[in-house]
Amino acid sequence: MPVGKDENETFNTLKNQGYAFGHNFGHGNRHLSTVLAHLMMLAFLVDQIQQRCCAVFRRARARARRQKYLWERMRGVFALLAVPDWDTFYAVVARDRTAALEPPDP
Repeated sequence: MPVGKDENETFNTLKNQGYAFGHNFGHGNRHLSTVLAHLMMLAFLVDQIQQRCCAVFRRARARARRQKYLWERMRGVFALLAVPDWDTFYAVVARDRTAALEPPDP
């Protein structure tokens, strides 16, 4: 059965556009590679849903220009600030001047 265009595009995205997903022939004694592959696919699904359904996420993604830069900004915000909700989080990542976060309590 031939592989469909959507499937090829999905795996191309996972491999070459910031997800660093490659084929692993060994699945280990405890199936760690399989678990990690499933987690990556889950993260990709959540990312696709955000791109489709969340205008604030799309604005943050457009501002970052590349997926890699978006994730770097997201990690930085999580590392430095207490995040009350996702809309505020993505607004800060998008550098929306109306969004404000507080440093976490010590």
